[in-house]
Amino acid sequence: MSKKKWFNLRSVQNAKNDVTAEIDILDPIDSWGGVWGCSAKDLRNELKELGDDVKNIKVIINSPGGEVLEGLAIYNMLVSHSASVSVEIIGIAASIASVIAMCADEGQINIADNAYIMIHNPWSMACGDSDDMRKQADIMDSMRDGLISAYQRHSSKTKDELIEMMDDTTWLRGDEAIEAGLASSTFNAPKVAAFFDLKNLKNAPKDLIISYNQKKEENEMGGKKIKNEEPTEPQEPKATDTDNPVAEPAEPATEPAEPATEPAEPAT
Repeated sequence: MSKKKWFNLRSVQNAKNDVTAEIDILDPIDSWGGVWGCSAKDLRNELKELGDDVKNIKVIINSPGGEVLEGLAIYNMLVSHSASVSVEIIGIAASIASVIAMCADEGQINIADNAYIMIHNPWSMACGDSDDMRKQADIMDSMRDGLISAYQRHSSKTKDELIEMMDDTTWLRGDEAIEAGLASSTFNAPKVAAFFDLKNLKNAPKDLIISYNQKKEENEMGGKKIKNEEPTEPQEPKATDTDNPVAEPAEPATEPAEPATEPAEPAT
């Protein structure tokens, strides 16, 4: 398997001849890294490779999120970097990917007018007795507070307001993200093509689900375009006897037939 490269380098033609690094986060956030997703370890190695010549970092995001602690490590690395950091959301920045988007300098979160930011509470799994479960719940609340701290780096919303949004699993499109303080500006972009299956994400926007399903069908049909049609409304179920508890059972259509012949005598 070939190693995934996180960045592209380009020289900015200005008086200082600054170097800008473009970092692509276009996969799930995953500690496995490599071809499996974006890991903090991979990013750290790549940033070290870039050296001190980089003066600007542009982070391009289209990610459904992933591991919370891995995403927080990526966020912290970018926030603490000496370069100026900007973010461009070209599809979705969901879950922990929305936190990574907050690594941008003030006024530098740009989102496509048809792209989304999604924020929600962190998920986890635990096993053990009731004390173990309570401890895990406390850890999750503490983790949530860390995410809120990142959001408040740009948003003026209160902690309680952000908790309510996270409890509701809130999806914010372009201008809505700006209104919430989680983005700075929008840019025009072609229709977003969702490359992630969002069926496990609560309240996922209908247009992204349709886009993903169409893309999946196209791939299965060898790249043939699928007509963009709205899903048909589900048909009302037909009434049945179970819908009307007082309905009388239907009369049999005919009387049972008489036996054709007398039963045969037992053989001897």
